[in-house]
Amino acid sequence: MDAYEAIVKRRSIRRFKMTKVSMDILKKCVNAARLAPSAANLQPLHYVIVTDNNLVTQIFSFIHWAGYLKWSPTVDEGPPAYILVIRDTKITEEEKYDVGLAAENIVLTALSEGLGTCILAAFDQKKIRLLLNIPLDYDIELLIALGYAKEQSRVAEMTTSIRYYRRGKILYVPKRRLEEIVHIDTF
Repeated sequence: MDAYEAIVKRRSIRRFKMTKVSMDILKKCVNAARLAPSAANLQPLHYVIVTDNNLVTQIFSFIHWAGYLKWSPTVDEGPPAYILVIRDTKITEEEKYDVGLAAENIVLTALSEGLGTCILAAFDQKKIRLLLNIPLDYDIELLIALGYAKEQSRVAEMTTSIRYYRRGKILYVPKRRLEEIVHIDTF
C-alpha cells in the first residue's frame, strides 16, 4: 500500500484481538518514530514498548476510552501492546510537533504490518509513571494502543456533528469534506 492509501485507510481502533504482536514489529514502529522530523533536530522523545500481560492490563485500566461513545472496550478486547511516547523535559519544555510526527509514523508503520492502533491522550499519567518507573523529568505525551483489529472503523461524511458513532460493529468517524476546508491562493 502506498503512503496516501495508508493515510486514507488508517482509523482509530478501540477493540483488539488478544493476539500477541511481535517485538520486531513494535521495534520497527519505534524506529519509524525515531526517524520522524524533529524541531531543531533536538530529538527529545523516548519510547516505552509494553507487552507484559500484567502491565498491559494495568495500563488498560488507567485509560479513558472513546469519550463521545460513553463506552469502553472490555479487558478481553484491550490491546496486547502499547508504545508510550515520552518527552525528555531536560531537552525541551514543549515539543508537540515532534510528538505528533512520531505518533503518525508509528501508526502508519503499524498499519503497514496489519495492526490497528489508537492514539490516546486521556489517561492517568501519574499511575502509569509509577507503574513503569518513568522519571519525573520525562512527560508521557501519548499512549499508542496496538494490536490486531477486532472492529472496523470507517470515515463518514460529516453532516451536522464531528462526534464519531457506532452502528453495529462498525465505528464511523465523520470528517469534513475537502471542499469545506481547502482554499486556493486566498482564503
